[in-house]
Amino acid sequence: MKLVPLDPMRLEELWPEIVGYVEKMAEKYPDDWPVEVQVEKALAGILQLWLVVDEQAQQHFAMVGTRITIAPSGNRFMEVATTSGIEHRKWVHLIKTLEADAAMKGCHRLEIRGREGWARYMPNYTVRKDVVLTKELARHG
Repeated sequence: MKLVPLDPMRLEELWPEIVGYVEKMAEKYPDDWPVEVQVEKALAGILQLWLVVDEQAQQHFAMVGTRITIAPSGNRFMEVATTSGIEHRKWVHLIKTLEADAAMKGCHRLEIRGREGWARYMPNYTVRKDVVLTKELARHG
């Protein structure tokens, strides 16, 4: 099993294989990751899409989206921003591919945003207990 980066120029060709993952992310996070935003960011090279593939079984299990951010300090970090798939226990170890890619791109760290339950599968990662305060505001206009 391996993690394969998707070429944004082949997105249309690969669409039948990834559309289910893209739509699943849009269902989970309709305000943050609607289909058109995922596609736009991928085509612009802002969101790198990866497909989890088992070549022997000729099957894919997931799609992962990463993006690189440069902090005000100049430090770069890669964030696993989207993940959608099945049977994660079979492929979660592939995080090493993303770690290597992040290091190769000059990133100082890899961050994973996700549900707290992922922590049990990622023993070498620290769980940061950040607080996110949100308030829905009335929209004018």
